[in-house]
Amino acid sequence: TFDRSGTNDAQVISIAGGADPDLKGKMLRYDADNDGAIAQLVLSKQVIVMLNLGSDDAFTSSFRNWFVRNTGAPKRLMASAMLVPLVVKDNLIGMLVMCTTRKGYYKAHAADLALAFANQSAVAIDNAHMHAAAVQAAAIKERTRLARELHDSVSQSLYGIVLGTRTAMLTASEPQ
Repeated sequence: TFDRSGTNDAQVISIAGGADPDLKGKMLRYDADNDGAIAQLVLSKQVIVMLNLGSDDAFTSSFRNWFVRNTGAPKRLMASAMLVPLVVKDNLIGMLVMCTTRKGYYKAHAADLALAFANQSAVAIDNAHMHAAAVQAAAIKERTRLARELHDSVSQSLYGIVLGTRTAMLTASEPQ
């Protein structure tokens, strides 16, 4: 998923296939000026299919270099790729990256299926973020309530002590 702070970071939330499982949780950076394929996905929010990652065109080369730089995957294991945007309410929240060792593997039908899956996944991820935010807000609200309650009870106790002290002083100073 993409970092919501506006930086060019994406965090790996899941790994499947032959990828290194240690990538889960890793932050991947992209440079909009040099990583053209990722930048295009961010701007267009459309599925991008690259049928031959061995191609030397600038677009394909930028993706291949970005992927290898961030994941450490050997170039020889990459023949074709598909980048699928995760979009919620017209906001790109992440991307699904699929690579295979077979050239020309991803067809239009696969892109349609991947986009349908990505749309459902994006909603689930967004719901998880909203749930986490709601839980955090509830915790802050409860802490605030407890702090207020504690403050009020301490204030009442101190006021009672002051009144008791004042009464004792008045009683002690009255002639017997």
